[in-house]
Amino acid sequence: MNPDEEVGSVGSGELIAAMADQHDTVLSFEPTAAKSVAKGKSLLLGAAGIAQATLEVKDRASHADAAPELGRNALYELSYQLLQTRDVAKDIPGVALNWTVARATGPINQITEKARALGDIRITQPGAEKKLEAALQAKIASGKLVPDTETTVKVEVGRPAFVAGEKGRALAEKAQAIYKEIDRELALTPMTGGGTDAGYAGRSGKATVVESFGLAGFGYHARDEYIEVDSIVPRLYLVTRLLTEIGKQ
Repeated sequence: MNPDEEVGSVGSGELIAAMADQHDTVLSFEPTAAKSVAKGKSLLLGAAGIAQATLEVKDRASHADAAPELGRNALYELSYQLLQTRDVAKDIPGVALNWTVARATGPINQITEKARALGDIRITQPGAEKKLEAALQAKIASGKLVPDTETTVKVEVGRPAFVAGEKGRALAEKAQAIYKEIDRELALTPMTGGGTDAGYAGRSGKATVVESFGLAGFGYHARDEYIEVDSIVPRLYLVTRLLTEIGKQ
């Protein structure tokens, strides 16, 4: 069990990678989609890596009523830069960016001197995050709304991308054959935007890694998240039979 998975596996990622390197095979148990949102059950052969963009503006504070002209509004400049950079990733293959959090400091009666935004980045091609960071820096340098403000941006990579490769696909195809033993179909999904600890497990390429052996369900991370009870037995059958086959090798 991994208690920090939902916050990027910051503490456990390296441990997962090290343990995976000591084994031949890793089965990862992210859920498969429920019947209400997918045509059938599947295994996952690829998932995006995750990174975070931090956009920060610093300038000069001043009283909002007594001397607003002496201040330089960081919130205005942050808003401008967010709009200016919102589509930058669309021109870079293998990466997606969505600004999701913004905050400004200071009391309500002060022209704010600091403002910061965070962006969610998904990476499906190696090195795409570096191209994105360079593009963001270039766009910010191209102009500003508020004079005398200083804007910086950085990209920090978290969970690595997961790619099953040929060994992973071969194992997934074996799982497909096992599922047919109970008259069930199992699709193979080549890539998803959601991050997974399978990225750490497969980082070195030593272990064979396949994702989504978990139960069917939906509403991930929400209060109304659920699983489909009728997926429990078939999934248990799939995993136990597959472990038996792996053990024969």
